[in-house]
Amino acid sequence: GVCAVAPILPEFLKAYPDIQLDVALGDKRVDLIGEGFDAAVRIGVMADSSLMARRLAPVRSHVVASPAYWDAQGRPARPEDLAGHRCFTYVNLPNADAWRFENAAGQRVVVRMESIVAYDNADLVEPSLCAGLGVAQQPDFICWRDLQSGKLEAVLEDWAAFDLWLHVLTPPGRGAPKKKPP
Repeated sequence: GVCAVAPILPEFLKAYPDIQLDVALGDKRVDLIGEGFDAAVRIGVMADSSLMARRLAPVRSHVVASPAYWDAQGRPARPEDLAGHRCFTYVNLPNADAWRFENAAGQRVVVRMESIVAYDNADLVEPSLCAGLGVAQQPDFICWRDLQSGKLEAVLEDWAAFDLWLHVLTPPGRGAPKKKPP
């Protein structure tokens, strides 16, 4: 939201001056119906529910650490080589300590990780990763700048975390949000 929505918000508000927004940015799952949300954006495998889900885009996840960390601890050649590394785990995914991978041939591997930091917002651990303190699976929309600058280095790029998609969720039977009277 901060990286993708904030930059386009001014133009959106100029183009649609009569719209009133109530935006909640956070990684915590909300109860769309119970809390009165019109929509939510979520990443991952969508659980069966009454919510209407529409896939927007795949989300690429990278196994990242600083080059200094990889130099000191060794770069994994296959997912199983990650066992024993100092890892950070994102707790908003089911089975956060089970890192799942799939290669182009369809081979799937699950590696159980022991976490030194469990987090619910991926931005939190970026500085620690850049400082060489561990390894994490980070979505490209969080780590792309640090990858581009060389602060972080991705490994196992021929393996991808599978079933990660960006979805928009809406309550069933609810059309477009109602306009508030002027």
